[in-house]
Amino acid sequence: GLGMVDFLHPGKEEYGNMWQKVRAIWGYVGFHYLQDYDYFYIVGDDVMVLVENLRYFIETRLEPLSAMGRPVLTGAHAKIWEEIDGVDYIIGGPGYMMNRKALERFVDVGLNPSSRNGGCEPAKRTSTEDQMMSKCFQRLLGINFTDSHDPITGEQLFHHWTADWLYKSDTNGTKYIHRAKQQWSKLPHPTLPNRTIGEKNGMDAAHKHSIVFHMLKEPIDLLRYAVILYQICPPDSALGESIIKAKRRKTNTIAPNQGKKSSPVSTYRDNSSRRV
Repeated sequence: GLGMVDFLHPGKEEYGNMWQKVRAIWGYVGFHYLQDYDYFYIVGDDVMVLVENLRYFIETRLEPLSAMGRPVLTGAHAKIWEEIDGVDYIIGGPGYMMNRKALERFVDVGLNPSSRNGGCEPAKRTSTEDQMMSKCFQRLLGINFTDSHDPITGEQLFHHWTADWLYKSDTNGTKYIHRAKQQWSKLPHPTLPNRTIGEKNGMDAAHKHSIVFHMLKEPIDLLRYAVILYQICPPDSALGESIIKAKRRKTNTIAPNQGKKSSPVSTYRDNSSRRV
């Protein structure tokens, strides 16, 4: 079999009932797999996830927090993009992840009918499950987001957009891209006091160890990313030849992992032979 599970949940099986579907998913995972895994990541099927970079992010950024016993929820933090009812939230498109302690608290409190107000919106029918999760974690569970931006430069790792959208220089004509261009304008700078990161666009916004790109709607999009990132094009194809030529020009490839178990894949076009 395919290993699929038919989750029972209130309401219809439709996009407009995504919140109830996600509640059912997390409840099932928490009940059956909480002690089997350290981290849990939920995402749709229209993304490209660079698993090596996800592991590297966990090892270098999340493991120290988990070792201190902190609950962790992280992903594409949208604080500076939009607020819903005064609450910051993470964008569901590129997915979000939590450690075991955060999932345990969500299941024990957020999904518990005996909790305050019956837990986290048990009767709500809506497609905006990311907003619901964000409200639940901040208001009921008292867990704030763990920022996923680079702590030095402010570059993002979880992308709500495709790489070609992100890397475009002329973005004013597209609603989402216009927002992307300005989304760092209010975010405090990680190292400079009383400063914000400022507008980030194109290559300045994308970390070279990016984790996920969203809005890849066709199978050919995923194939294209895979063949470029992992250099599996036939050498006699146009793309294969361009990769070979690019490799000959490079003096730098993948950044060293400094003794960590995972080696990150670089998506930076001018810093690595692996690129998007």
